[in-house]
Amino acid sequence: MAPKQKKAAPKVYDYTGLEKGMRLQVEADGSYYAAEVVQVSTAKNRSKAPVKVAYRGYDGYDEWVGGDRMRSKALKVVKPDTKEDKPGRERSAFKLNYFPITALGEPIRTIFTLAKIPFEDEPLPGEKWQEVKKSLPDGSQMPILHVTTGGKTEMLFQSRAILRYIGSIGSYKGSRLYPTNIKERYYCDEVIEMVEDIRPPIAATFAIEDQAEKEAARAALVRPGGKMYSPMVKLNERLGKFPFAAGDKPTIADAYVVSVLFMLQQPTFLDGFPADTFKDMPNITALKDRFCALPPIKEYYKDAEGIRAPFKVS
Repeated sequence: MAPKQKKAAPKVYDYTGLEKGMRLQVEADGSYYAAEVVQVSTAKNRSKAPVKVAYRGYDGYDEWVGGDRMRSKALKVVKPDTKEDKPGRERSAFKLNYFPITALGEPIRTIFTLAKIPFEDEPLPGEKWQEVKKSLPDGSQMPILHVTTGGKTEMLFQSRAILRYIGSIGSYKGSRLYPTNIKERYYCDEVIEMVEDIRPPIAATFAIEDQAEKEAARAALVRPGGKMYSPMVKLNERLGKFPFAAGDKPTIADAYVVSVLFMLQQPTFLDGFPADTFKDMPNITALKDRFCALPPIKEYYKDAEGIRAPFKVS
């Protein structure tokens, strides 16, 4: 008896490149017909046939179809993960070093958590960091991600590069947290860079020795007319574009917005910033609440207090 052939796994399609009004070809009764995208659904009950199309020249005949019946350059087949594609999950161990605060280490922690990738979180307070720093290359800064694979450990530096690395191997509900779709990746990076447009004026306040003067300077930064206010308003407007920063799904950009921006509103480790920084920026607050309500993140912060209290949702 001939051995049974292994049944091919069904193809998984990436529909994110399809947009309303886009033209494509759709199979019906063995032939392909010109059609136009009417709607792309992300609802679970539409997962097998998430694209509503209208056949050109056949008014009133709309149909929901799946990727197996469509021809379009914008429709992509998702490449199955292999062991080589998933070093972080199957072959590597991770340890994160950062100060015992939120700031630039917190987005990395939350993306590890959202992707359900185990990691060791080893905070290094100031004095301990100064000792560790002596053994590192000149100019080294935290966060540092230690990646151990096959008994060999490599140290990765630069917070946003680390974030993209983890987002590239980590997924949430089947979607990479650093998107593979080029347009979604642009949206993701766009928002991260908009956050970076906000941060620079903070640096000068660390040199102010008088405490009251320092606190007043920081409060002024986030008030109308302050150097950080205008880019914050701009980001708030941009965040109204999608449910999450890069579209309908969470990405590393959401983690970055939430963790970094909420350094600028009490409770925070940075004294001087007010408790109502984002009172006129509802999209920033809404994104924080939406991201922190994702089940893995909600569980991570269920007992949060102090500077992490804003991330705890009911």
